[in-house]
Amino acid sequence: MELLSRPELPILPDDTCAEAQAFDGLPPKVPALWESGNGLTLRFDPAYTPLGDATPEHRAAYGRLEDELARVSVAVSLEPGDVLVVDNDLVVHGRVPCQARYDGTDRRLKRASARAPGRRTRSAAEADGDGYGQAATQAYA
Repeated sequence: MELLSRPELPILPDDTCAEAQAFDGLPPKVPALWESGNGLTLRFDPAYTPLGDATPEHRAAYGRLEDELARVSVAVSLEPGDVLVVDNDLVVHGRVPCQARYDGTDRRLKRASARAPGRRTRSAAEADGDGYGQAATQAYA
């Protein structure tokens, strides 16, 4: 855990967001795993983490974390119309790769980010972040 608690690599912007592509500058280096005041916190995104820039020891530790997450993962299948809400501070999530068919049957994912009023993020680095320029709105039901 100690090695992955050091901020050695950034997590690059997700390429699905136009604002992320226009982001000017390098994202800050972040630890993959650290103890916060609210418990253990994880920032893990192998697809957007430039592991080639890491030391061999860091890559090996990251690989062990990736293997353990794969070992304990659970697949969730959604049907059209289903909604899955995930707390980024409590779970690791991802999607399996798929080959686009472009025939109208491809999966489509709508995504929204939400923060519960009064609940602070576990990451001080993200507390004032705007998601690479994404608009923040407030809506309460």
